[in-house]
Amino acid sequence: MSGYNTGTITATNQVVTYFDVDGKNKILVYGSSVIKGNLTSPGDSGGVVYLKSAAERNLIAGTIIASNSDEGVKFTPRSLYEDIGFSFDTSY
Repeated sequence: MSGYNTGTITATNQVVTYFDVDGKNKILVYGSSVIKGNLTSPGDSGGVVYLKSAAERNLIAGTIIASNSDEGVKFTPRSLYEDIGFSFDTSY
């Protein structure tokens, strides 16, 4: 899906479960959020999720980690990256 699409955050602080490529090792991602809406296409994982501020600026909210039509888009919130010392340059 190209361009910008909108959705609504429906859950925060969720645990997302994945399995490795062999399907043997479970991987848990804590602190994820969920957006409902038709937002992504295959290959969008790692893409940026934006939110619109009160001043109508697009701000980075996090990165896409999973998506399907039944459960919505799961993303890792920006705050989790900042907790480990990663920062987003939004000065431009």
